[in-house]
Amino acid sequence: MQEAEAGRIDRLYVYKYDRLGRAAETHVLVEDLEQYGVEVISVTEGTNALARGVQLVVAADYSRVLAERTRDGLVQRHKQGFWTGGPPPYGFRVVEAGDGKKKLAIHPEEAATVKFVFESYDSEAISLKEVANRVRDRGVPTRLGGPWGFTTVRGILTNRMLVGEVRFLRRCYKLNRTTGKRVPRWSDENRHLVTRDESLRIIDDATFERV
Repeated sequence: MQEAEAGRIDRLYVYKYDRLGRAAETHVLVEDLEQYGVEVISVTEGTNALARGVQLVVAADYSRVLAERTRDGLVQRHKQGFWTGGPPPYGFRVVEAGDGKKKLAIHPEEAATVKFVFESYDSEAISLKEVANRVRDRGVPTRLGGPWGFTTVRGILTNRMLVGEVRFLRRCYKLNRTTGKRVPRWSDENRHLVTRDESLRIIDDATFERV
């Protein structure tokens, strides 16, 4: 938009209008470009404004249906005990389930650190920062190789997956139309899907609740 406003763009070519955006409101973006003298051309759909509006409405509906189907597929995968994607929490790893799908499993080395974190915090009146310092002094690296901090420790101590509780739909992503980026939002707890898998248990219930 800055380039267009500065008069450095004469024409913008797109394969289809839904490549520019899959929301019906994308026509507003096209109109803004046109106000700056930019001719927006779809090489497969032409330049007709009515056709453009119809195509964008269809694209928006397709995007909605695709998102629902993707979510339903992930829900089914969660119910079957398979991993739904993304990096696993500290203490766990993703393994092949034998049929091409992925499952969570305990990471032995990280699980030992998890137990040390719980034992340290449970046995003494110390801060999360002090626990982080003790883990660091043991020469244990974080998952990404950065320094241990109190937020890392807090994330471990509050992760209910450590008692075998796997939650899905804890957060969803919404598109920020200003930046074009997907922003995570926490879902209401009553929307969470929860399953229990004792094979993933690292900490007993009593210790977890006490900590």
